[in-house]
Order: sequence, then C-alpha cells, then structure tokens
Amino acid sequence: MSEIRTILKEMRAQRRAHDRELVTISEAQMNIETDFTFETMMTADDGATRGAGIAWIFQRRFDHLEEHAIQIEDHLRARFGIVQSQSHRYWAANLEARGDLFAALLGLTDDDLDEIPVDPPGEWPVRTTLEHTLDVEHSYRMSTVWAVERRRNGEPFEPMPAGDDLSYPAVSLAELVELLDDAREQTLDELVNLTDAELRAPTRWIGIDCDVRFRLMRFAQHEREHTAQIRKWRVQTGKPFSEAARYLGLCWQRNGRLEGILCGAPDDVLDRDPGDGEWTIRQILAHIASSERYFKKCIDDALAG
Repeated sequence: MSEIRTILKEMRAQRRAHDRELVTISEAQMNIETDFTFETMMTADDGATRGAGIAWIFQRRFDHLEEHAIQIEDHLRARFGIVQSQSHRYWAANLEARGDLFAALLGLTDDDLDEIPVDPPGEWPVRTTLEHTLDVEHSYRMSTVWAVERRRNGEPFEPMPAGDDLSYPAVSLAELVELLDDAREQTLDELVNLTDAELRAPTRWIGIDCDVRFRLMRFAQHEREHTAQIRKWRVQTGKPFSEAARYLGLCWQRNGRLEGILCGAPDDVLDRDPGDGEWTIRQILAHIASSERYFKKCIDDALAG
C-alpha cells in the first residue's frame, strides 16, 4: 500500500471513531453553543469570533474537507503538472461512489443489519446488500486481472473459470465496512495503474463482450445501485437519517472526492514544495485530521456544558 493510501486509511479510521459518538447527537442538541474560534485565514480578524452552534461545527467539517480537497487538486494539477491517467480517472469515480456508500450507512447499527422490509416483500436486508457488494468487488477484480494478464501474455481472451463462492461470518457493521476497505485496497493494488492499452483488454460481463474500461466503470455503477437500495431500505424500514447522520454523510461524500483526487498520485508529492508559501500535501492532510479532532473537541466541550 502506498504512503498516501496509508494516510487516507488512517484518516478514515479517525473519522469513523468520531462518527460513532457524533451520530448520537440529537436535533435539540444541535443548537447548543460552542466555543469554536473562526479561523483568521477565513475571517481576517484576530481569531476571537466565537459562538457557533454544534450544527455549524458539523457543517464546517465537510466544508473544510472540500476546501482542502480543492487545494490539493490545485497542487497536483496546476503546480506539479500531474495529470491522472484514464485508469486513475475511472478509479477516482469508483472512490467517490464508495464515499457515497459509506454515507448511506450513517446512523445504522448492528441491530439493523438483518431487518427485512415487509413492503414490498423480497427486498434484501443491509447485511445481504453489503455482502453482495463485497462479492462483486472480488469478482470484478479477479475477472479484470484475468483479462489483463491474458492481454499482457499475448493470449486470446477466454472466460475466467468459476471460483468458489465467498462466505462471511455474521460480523458487525463496522467489520463489514472494514472488509469493504480491505477489498478496495487489494483491488487498487492490482488494478489502479493499468495502461491505456490494458484498459482495452477484452473481457465479458454477464455474457456481453466488452473491455476492461467497461469493467472498471461497473465498480462504481454497481455500487451506486446498491447505495440507492440501502437508502430505499431505510425508507421501507422507517430508519431515516437524523440531522447528524446527514451531515456526517456529507463528510464521507467529500472524502470520496478527496481520495479520487489523490488517486494515482506518487508518494513523493506529499513533500513537494508547491511554492507561494502553500502547505505541502502532507501538511494539508495532517491539518485535515487535526482540524477534525478540534471540531470533535469543540462539540464534546459544548455537550459537557
């Protein structure tokens, strides 16, 4: 795993730890005033402006993430001249879709995983949807690797032999999310840096002849289908998003965008000097993590009274 991806994984772990507490905040508590200090960089004052409510801190979390995602993109594209390959752009879209999947799960618990909607009948519970998403991640990865390897070896395409079905123990929601993370890291290890020629390797999807480009697009397309399914399940089972869950979900959507921007970037960009007194990308990522700890402290202190 690259250093960039290791840093992003650590940032995801911290945010999830925060989410477990923040998602329990009620709408009534959203109006509690905090001692948050507005940044002088944004307000051009002495940093003494205070009085933001907890809801504003929630909003600031995803706004702040977006600001620095744009800053990192400017460093990579405008200052360092790093243009994403076609493969990297496909994976950027896939990472954005993954962020939206994580957003759809906000506020759910282990007790929700196996609830089956009764109207209409036949809908999957969330556990089945996530296990199916894992199965497809592995299936798509293996099928794509098979097609690319045959292309590299100058061999004509043949369908990949059927493998054994995967099975999962009755794990928790947090463990299912971790399995999704691990599966995606394995997929990126094997497929993130495909060449344009390898993207044209022939393959097959549900009996339809296509190429690897289509396969890579299917990762996001398939995941969006089941993200919508989870949101539908929430309506069917009476588990709407709380205000806190909606805000936290926006952070995961912005995070998917951030990870997509960094997709394919070499580790040496972390410490390149962008000039004009701008922070390095390593400093920006560290600042994002530090700021999220600060936002969490402001909320915790306000709730403690």
